[in-house]
Amino acid sequence: VNENENSILFAEVKFSNRPVGLNIYDDLLRKAHLVTWGHSGRREYFALFSAAGFTPAMVARARQNGVGLWEGEQRLL
Repeated sequence: VNENENSILFAEVKFSNRPVGLNIYDDLLRKAHLVTWGHSGRREYFALFSAAGFTPAMVARARQNGVGLWEGEQRLL
């Protein structure tokens, strides 16, 4: 969290042998809405970390929504 900028980062880390799909991102969005921290209009950032990569649909959604993606130690987006 960054109180000065009223911003917060939500992230999920998966060590599964299956690529991360939209279901993981959608669940992270759901969890983010449960967090009451910050002032109205807070800026939310999202990141996903995966050992096995991402589905094509997840990569497309990440590009569209500005979600950071990391596979292992390499940043994809």
